[in-house]
Formats: sequence, C-alpha cells, structure tokens
Amino acid sequence: MIRFLLLYLTLTLEASLAENAPKQVMVIAMMKAAARGDENEWHMWRYPGHSPMKANAEGRHDIAAPMYPLIGPYDVSDPDYQDYMIHTLRMIGVDVVSLWWPKSSVALTYQGKHTLRDVRQAFAQRLVGTGIHACLRGGFSSEAELSAQLKLLGESQWQIEKRPVITFFVPPKEEVLSIARLLTWKQSQATPPWMLHVLLDATESRYTKAEWADGVYGWVGRVRGNGAQFASGEFGTPPRYYSHLTRSSDAGGLNVQKEWQAVHDRHISDYAPAVSPGFDDREVGAWGQKTKDKRASLTGIERSPGELHRGTDTYRQRWEQVLSRKDTALVVIPTWDDWNEGSQIEPSVEDGVACLEVTRSCIARFKGLSSAASGNVDLTLPSHLYRLRKAAAKAKDDETVTKTFALSAAILAAHDAVDFEIIAKQVEGIISESYPASSITNTRYWSPPVE
Repeated sequence: MIRFLLLYLTLTLEASLAENAPKQVMVIAMMKAAARGDENEWHMWRYPGHSPMKANAEGRHDIAAPMYPLIGPYDVSDPDYQDYMIHTLRMIGVDVVSLWWPKSSVALTYQGKHTLRDVRQAFAQRLVGTGIHACLRGGFSSEAELSAQLKLLGESQWQIEKRPVITFFVPPKEEVLSIARLLTWKQSQATPPWMLHVLLDATESRYTKAEWADGVYGWVGRVRGNGAQFASGEFGTPPRYYSHLTRSSDAGGLNVQKEWQAVHDRHISDYAPAVSPGFDDREVGAWGQKTKDKRASLTGIERSPGELHRGTDTYRQRWEQVLSRKDTALVVIPTWDDWNEGSQIEPSVEDGVACLEVTRSCIARFKGLSSAASGNVDLTLPSHLYRLRKAAAKAKDDETVTKTFALSAAILAAHDAVDFEIIAKQVEGIISESYPASSITNTRYWSPPVE
C-alpha cells in the first residue's frame, strides 16, 4: 500500500480537470457498426433474433436497436460515414471522441479486410486539423498494448496538461493487468498518461477513484433497484431500466445530483459528469437476459410499431443539472452511437436531430458562448450531404461526388453561422437541381451502403 501511495504521489499533478482548464465536451463512441458483406459481418446491427439484411416494405432493416439511424445502418470503415460523423460533431461543438477499444479476443473486420485498428487509425487521421481530438477506451490487456495504443491516434491524440489521455470503462482486472503493473508501466513513460475511469455507480466503492487513475467520468444514468415504472424481473434479472423515463424525483434513480453528492462524500476529485438521453437494451435481449415483449407499450413513451419516440426531456434535464454547476471543466456524453442500448445522440428516424439541437445549445452555454459556431443552421446538413454523396456515387455522377468533397472541406473550414448557411444552401441547391428531394432528404428509411 505504501508503494502504491508513493507511486500515486509521484504521478499526480497539482492541476485538476476543473482548474485552469478550458471547458471541453467528450462524446463516447462505440464506432463498431458494419453494413457490408454477409449477415455475420454486420456487427452491432446484428443480434440473435434480428436479420439486418432483411427489410420490410417501407425499407426499414431489422437491426438490433430500438431506434433507427437517420442515414440507415452504416459501416464505420466507410470514409463517407466518418466525414458525416466529423461534420456533425463539429457543428454541435464536441471537442473529444472516446473510441471503444475491445479486449484482445474481440476481432472485428470490415469489408473482409480492415481491422478495427485500421478503422481507428483512418478516423484519427481524418480528425487532424478539425479541432476534434480522440482517445481510446477499454480493452487493455498488457503493457505492450497500452504503449501501442498511445501511438495509434497520432496527432489527434487528446491530451490533458500535455499528457495523453486513456479512458477505462472498468477497473483493470488483477488477473489480466494488475494495478501494480499498470502503475509501474505508467511511471516508466516519458510522459505519464492521464487516466480516466468510469463511475458506473458512485455508491459502489470499487468504482471510486483509485490510486492508478487521475479522474473519473459519469455514465448513462439508469434506475437501479425496484424503480417506479417496472417491477423487478419484468425485463430480466437483474432488471434493466430505461433512463429516458427517469427524472431526478424517480425512486431508485441514480441521477446526477445523487452522483455528485456521492462523489463529494467520497472526496473524488477530477470528476466529469455525464449527460445521456436514455437507455433501452431490449432489442439485444438485455444482453442475454430474459426479456418481456420488446414491442410492449411502455408508460411515458409514445410508441408505434417498431419505433420509439424517446424525446429529449431526460437529456435536457441532465444538461441543466450540469450547467447549474460552475466547477465542471469536462462533460461526457454517453453515447454518440450505442444504438444497441438506445443511448445515442446520433440522428434517428424517430427523433430526427432533436438531441443534436439540445447538445449544440447546451455546449455553447457550458463554454460561455452566445451561440455555437454553426448558429441555428439546420443540423440535417451532414446527413443530407452524406445521402447526396451516396446517391451520386450510385448514379456514377462523378461531378456531384467531387462537389460533395469540396463541400465537406468547406464544413471543416467554416468559422461561423454564415459559412454554414452558405454550405447548407449549396447542398440543397444541388439536390433540387440534380436529384428528386424525395430520394435524398425525404426518404424515411434510407438504404444502407451494402456492397
């Protein structure tokens, strides 16, 4: 213990996340979806009971998610998708993307040739010069793997106090990479990385700040125990609850205020609260647990067959709680794209860009800005540009494809709302002149780019 304490004191810096630091927003990204090849290669869109290559009469594919992507099921190795993601994050003001990194036994490939490492490196390269940085999260099984990950993101690697950042979802497992080994490795680095780990439940001592970590961040707030909406066991044991129903007054709810109190009571410094719009893992069977009819009508949710209208009430409330504090320098959004668990802010057929609009305005307030750089420009711009490029490529319209790349560069170079407005008008102009609006902007269930 004394050895751990000495190492901790050696590696700890006086600066904290809340002092003398620019206000930043980090979004958690799974970024593992695939929509090419045979059904086994669809990754997160596929789960027992779902056949993502099949679509109904309206064109909606049977994916393992309670909501449906506005651009349809996509492939993260697709450069067009990566552009779409970066365009969107830039328009709403996100600073950092935390990219999921699986344990060594998880091997995902894309188009039969690209590994997850390839996808991460390609995305990191596209981030250079955009003002958005990245860090990796999870799955580190050895010192060699940790060292390799620090080099993977190159110039886009996020830093705090000039130290590269690594984020963890769970504490290191003693049988895989012990804390003693982790601390020894950290001390051996010329620039010791800044390590953040998740605070799943502030009431559980194993998730409080440990000697190996420099800070903690919040996660998706869920109702725990016997919540007001569902009886124990109704959707599996232990029960899974859906935080788009939770409010600060809900019985059993682990809301932001309670989490802050627990953080304060446990003297946890360098805490980054999380804001999330919801949680719904029924389409993946609560990850193997017994579930009730996944199409059931739930109290407080407007549902139509196959669709969930989640709304933004919970998301707004979470943000308002964070904005009421003055000592927060980093806010975490879980997640950008976890469609399996319904926690994504990425645009959906059901809610459109509503979560993006909340995010943009709240990030501007958090940073003390009168408005976001993109102003009130319609946040469907990135999705329209993505769809236009796909439609033009399918039609072998090279001239329009070239224009979309020029417009993509313009989005990354845009400085204010006037710039974004000009780009939006140019995109809509090309669509109205060359393609029926119904096939680009008004198609409800967009066909994925399957090859």
